[in-house]
Amino acid sequence: MVPGMLFKNEGFTEFASDCSDWLREDCVVEGDDGNSHVSLSVPRDVWFEFIESIGGGLHVACSPVAVLGVSGSYSPELAYGSEPVPSSECGLYSPNLPEFGSLWALREQYDDGAHYLLEVRDVCGCPAQRVLIPHSANDVFLEFVSTFQTAPDERGTWFSPNNASAEHRRRTLSNRIPWLRQLNHKEVAASRVLPIEFIDELLARSLERSLQVRTTIYNRAILQGAIWTPEMRSLATVPAGGQNANVIRYFGDGTGLELIQDCKASAWLWTGQCNCCGEEKWAIEVGGPNDELSFAVRSVGEKHETQWRSFLQELL
Repeated sequence: MVPGMLFKNEGFTEFASDCSDWLREDCVVEGDDGNSHVSLSVPRDVWFEFIESIGGGLHVACSPVAVLGVSGSYSPELAYGSEPVPSSECGLYSPNLPEFGSLWALREQYDDGAHYLLEVRDVCGCPAQRVLIPHSANDVFLEFVSTFQTAPDERGTWFSPNNASAEHRRRTLSNRIPWLRQLNHKEVAASRVLPIEFIDELLARSLERSLQVRTTIYNRAILQGAIWTPEMRSLATVPAGGQNANVIRYFGDGTGLELIQDCKASAWLWTGQCNCCGEEKWAIEVGGPNDELSFAVRSVGEKHETQWRSFLQELL
């Protein structure tokens, strides 16, 4: 992955002049910046099949505090694929399909040239997931867009946002940080508040020691994680919502992470029992400006939990 090819926020370039002969005018929407993007309506099974079929690309998930990109072939192998909130076997990918509000086709300019991409927005209109298409799959992508372009007012939905499973996921994200804060106020040892700068220190030390970590992005439409070893750190300033944002970038193992600085966030150390296995686990969890769970760093698995705890104890 090329450093810098994560989540761009400065708007969209023209979709493509050579596609004008088949693009429907009622499907092309002008953004606030005056540039265009194409509205799509795709059956959910076709959506996941397409992600698998492109054979690579960059898969990006964002939250208010961090952005995570995973490059290469991405086959989530969802269990219970017909469910509104399916999950991959290792728990690194779990979309909340009732929160998928819209799907758009875009074209943006990067350091290595123009890239086509797909963007998922949640029901509130906020970007949640992006897939940058590898150049080798451009023809497949354009055929996909030609087939599924749909006027915005004609789009359907996969599941109702009022679905019980989706509501449970939303409550989990909304209640987690307030619950950790409440435990901390009661001086329960399982919850400890940390300075937000601790996240950068943790990843920088992981880089120094070549320590694998498991990082996870949470937003209302998707949970996306990666197990990787940070190998490079850099600072950057990126456009964001008409202003500039300072970010800290980490790259390694085909994975990239941007930590968004100067945003309202809180960091917590959780040392309690895992709901899945009942074992005690240590995790660093981060709440965003809306106080929802947005990002987490954990050990890569049960066999590494003891090493992970020792590592955290050295930093605390």
